Amino acid sequence: MAPANLYPRPDAVFGPLLGLRLDFHQPVIRYPAARLRLGVLSSNSRGSAMDHDASALHISLLPNEIIDEIFQHHLPDYPTCPPLFGRDSPANLTRICGHWRAIAHANPRLWRGIRLELKSTFGFSRVEKLLQIAEIWLERSRPLNISVVLRCDNGCGEEQLRSLTLLIEHSSRWQFVDFVLPNSHPLFRRAWNPTMRLPPLVELRVISYSGDVDRELSAANIVAPRLRVFHALLVDDKLSFLLRVLREAPGLTNLWLQLWVHGGDEPIQPLALPGLKTLIIDSSQETIVGWRMLCESLVLPALRRFCIRESLIQVQQVPPGPRVHLRRPKSMARMLKEWTAMPSLRRLLVILPVNERSREVTTQAYRDAFPDVEISFTVLGLRATWEPDAEDAEWWAQQ
Repeated sequence: MAPANLYPRPDAVFGPLLGLRLDFHQPVIRYPAARLRLGVLSSNSRGSAMDHDASALHISLLPNEIIDEIFQHHLPDYPTCPPLFGRDSPANLTRICGHWRAIAHANPRLWRGIRLELKSTFGFSRVEKLLQIAEIWLERSRPLNISVVLRCDNGCGEEQLRSLTLLIEHSSRWQFVDFVLPNSHPLFRRAWNPTMRLPPLVELRVISYSGDVDRELSAANIVAPRLRVFHALLVDDKLSFLLRVLREAPGLTNLWLQLWVHGGDEPIQPLALPGLKTLIIDSSQETIVGWRMLCESLVLPALRRFCIRESLIQVQQVPPGPRVHLRRPKSMARMLKEWTAMPSLRRLLVILPVNERSREVTTQAYRDAFPDVEISFTVLGLRATWEPDAEDAEWWAQQ
C-alpha cells in the first residue's frame, strides 16, 4: 500500500492558494464573501448548490478554469522546471481522481518545464523510464514554448545522446535551455541539426567539457533572433560557434563566457551588441588564444555590469615589469573605452588571483582608474568559477 502522504490531499492544494476551508470527507468549499464579491464565483452560480449557504460550494462543482489556475500555482514559476516525480510534480495532481487527471492532462502549461538529470549509476530501466516520462511531457506541452534542462555526469555518453536527440526534436519550441554536456559519443554528430532555427529562444546555457561536443556545436548554424541571455563554456578549437550565435542575437542583454583553449588568432569583424547590459568573462587559464581578437572586435555601448578575471587583461597591453598588477586597471579602462562602454558602465567586479600581493594597493589602483564605477573584488583560484548569487538580482537583470 502506498504511504498516506504520497499523493496530495485536495485541501493541501486548494486551501493555501484560495484561502478556502476544505473538508475532504464533506467536500464543501466555503468561499470568503470578499471573493464572491470579486466575481470569482457568483452567489447564484450552480443553482441550488449554494442556496443554503451563499459561501459554500461542492468541490466537484468548481469550474475547470479555476482548477486549471490552482494547478498552475501548485508548480514553481515558469521557466523553473518541476521535478518529474514527487509531491511537487504535476504528475501528482493526476492521481486524485479521473476528473482532475483529465483537467491536468489537457493543460499544456503544467508540462512545459522538463528537467532531465542523468547519472552514470542509473541502470538501463531507470533511464528508459525517465526518457519515457520526458517524451510524454513534451507531447502534453504542445503547442506551448518549453523550458528544458539536461544534466549529465561523466560516463553518460549514450544516455546523453538519447536525451539530447529527444529534446532537439522539439527545438522549435525551446524558450529556455540549460545543458551540461560533459561527454562525447561516436554518434553525437547525429543529434544536432545543421541549421537550428529557434525563434522563441530567450535564454541559452551550454556547458561543455568535450571537444567532440563542441565541434558538432560549431558546425551547427543556430539562429535565435530573440536570444537575450547566453552562457557558454566551450572547449572548442575555434570561436565560430560563439560568433555565429552572437551575430544572430541583436537583442542580447546578458553574456557570460567561460573561455577555454580557443584556437585561431584571425582578425574578427567588429561585433556590435548594442543592447548588452551584463558581461562576465572568466577562464581557468591565464592565456586564451583568440581572446585578443575577440576583445578587439567588441562594441558595447550600453554595458552596465562587467566582471572579468584579472589575468585576462591583455599582456600585450601591459608593459612587463615587477608592478604589472598596478598597470592592469589602466589597461582595462582603455579596453572599455575601445568598447565604447565607459559612459554606461556602473558596476565592475574583478576576480583577483589567490597569490595577489599588495591587494590594498591594487584595489586602490582600480578605484583611481574607475572613479565613477561601483567596484568590488573577489579572490579565486584558476580552477574556481565565480557565479553571481541568486539573490543578487542586478547581475541577472536584463535592464
